[in-house]
Amino acid sequence: MNRSGGFALFADCLLVGVLTALAAVPVVTGYAALVAACATVRDRVVDDRPAGPRTYLRHLRDLVRARPVGLLVVPAAVAAVLALDALAVASGVPGAGVLAVPLVGCVAAAVVVGLRAAARWRPADSVGVVVPAAARRATDDVRGSALLLLAGAAAAAIVVVVPVTVLLIGGPLALAAVAVDGARPVGHLADG
Repeated sequence: MNRSGGFALFADCLLVGVLTALAAVPVVTGYAALVAACATVRDRVVDDRPAGPRTYLRHLRDLVRARPVGLLVVPAAVAAVLALDALAVASGVPGAGVLAVPLVGCVAAAVVVGLRAAARWRPADSVGVVVPAAARRATDDVRGSALLLLAGAAAAAIVVVVPVTVLLIGGPLALAAVAVDGARPVGHLADG
């Protein structure tokens, strides 16, 4: 059977999801696990290379060796700050209703820019290059950003409703990020 078939891609995404969940167990490696998932899915979709554990672990190893602070510390710190802010708003601090609006905006921006950066990241890249480029792309391609936001929201909703899917959701989320990153913005379709 041709590896480029839809069912094979689905199976590879689920395998990548399991590998991502296992690599994210230490929590601080969560974003690096997602970046490795995006690299593995990109290899699978673009170059039709197998999306096996060796490929995934090679990507993860290369990424963590090249940029440990950018892939481990910064995303974990951003997630921790947003989680603490969400806990404060949920506990009813004074002005919680007013604070909820910018918090939702910050979470949405972090999801979109984080997924875009994960899809674009290469081992030689630094946070100072990838994140601003992802932020620019997020504002230039509003439709793609909306799709990524919906993908992130759908992934979160699926995990809340069926918690065991946390073991699989990383693969389809990586596929969504890679697909949006590889697509051309709608306004640029006529460009050669």
